[in-house]
Amino acid sequence: MSTLKVGTIQDHANSNTAISIDSSGRVTLPQRVAFMGQKTNGSGYSTSGVIPFNLTHLAHSAWNGSVFTVPVAGIYQFTLVGHMQSTISAGFELAVYKNNAFAVSGYALNSTGTRERVQVTYLQSLNASDTIDFRLNQGDVWDGAQSGVSCTGQLMG
Repeated sequence: MSTLKVGTIQDHANSNTAISIDSSGRVTLPQRVAFMGQKTNGSGYSTSGVIPFNLTHLAHSAWNGSVFTVPVAGIYQFTLVGHMQSTISAGFELAVYKNNAFAVSGYALNSTGTRERVQVTYLQSLNASDTIDFRLNQGDVWDGAQSGVSCTGQLMG
């Protein structure tokens, strides 16, 4: 049996650190493809189409606040979550689109005068240059304070 002792792994061309391993065995990947967007600049958003997120966390350069352009082929997971702004009896639909085509959605029909909540999860094998965006297809969504509509995306492998 052999033991390999290494704290960092660098790429072969530029000596950039690709993987670090600390003494407890935790692995960090400095170029992790991940992002989180939030829309928190109002009190309700009702424009159908691509949602323009105003806050970004874990910003990867492939995310511009509205559209994610896949930087490297692989399996990705995306989540979109939000709740209705109005309490009227109406439909509410949030959706994920791939390459400007409908991929998956979450739908709720508000019939009780409450604010229905929807979560959409999309796990997909994607090619470099594919695009992902998040849309309001029907109804209105709360976009105020810290609990506004939000989205996440990450490369799984």
